[in-house]
Amino acid sequence: TYLHKDGGLALFNGSSESSSDKTNQVLELTHSRAKAVASARHSGFFRITAQRSLILFDVGTPVSSPLNAGHAGTLSFEFSVNRHRLIVNCGGLPENNYLTESLRSTAAHSTLTVYNTHSSDILPISGFGTRRAHCFNVRRREDNRNVLVEACHNGYLDLFGLVHHRSIYLANDGLDLRGEDVLKASRKTDYNFDIRFHLHPSIKASLTKGGQSVLLQLPTGRGWRMRVSDYKLSLEESIYVGSGKIESTSQIVISGHHTHQ
Repeated sequence: TYLHKDGGLALFNGSSESSSDKTNQVLELTHSRAKAVASARHSGFFRITAQRSLILFDVGTPVSSPLNAGHAGTLSFEFSVNRHRLIVNCGGLPENNYLTESLRSTAAHSTLTVYNTHSSDILPISGFGTRRAHCFNVRRREDNRNVLVEACHNGYLDLFGLVHHRSIYLANDGLDLRGEDVLKASRKTDYNFDIRFHLHPSIKASLTKGGQSVLLQLPTGRGWRMRVSDYKLSLEESIYVGSGKIESTSQIVISGHHTHQ
């Protein structure tokens, strides 16, 4: 469920890619015959596939353990085509590093951030405070192999009076990926937000004139275009540590201002 088509792990909750050889060895040693499932609701993830395209979507409540400090990445997702990762999370480092806390932040994940605030309270070193995002209204619908997954979380409700709704749609040919982020207010609001899409270091990104779309080029030379209907896109610096080392990369950012009277 958590593997991309390159055989490596998705970067949720501080995981690293690992290698397909190591993953296969673990599966062989455990004699596992399990197959990837479309919905792993017990663990809080959806796997959406169509032809060459794959989306892994985090709709679970963040957790921490002795091996995992806990990441505030609720409603983040990763997207790959064949063996090439396009949209990713930044990942995590196994040892205590000056970047450890930054990598646990909501901003280090491909999701929406309100007022530069984590969707769940992150405690120093490890664990969470009393505020932790909880997902609800989670559902998956499929029609003629076109898949729509919807979910929302309340991590920003107590602080800002906002609920984050995210919908992800993948067409059956794997060539049309659509997403929608909505902030619903329960009281008067006046806050900035940022929607981030971190890119794998192998992806070349170029912003088109007007800032309404970004061209994404895969190592194969094939490309994807990301377009927005509201606001403008910008390209900013980012990092990727999924391979176990710190690599420079880019992120696509949609910034806006949410006002509700």
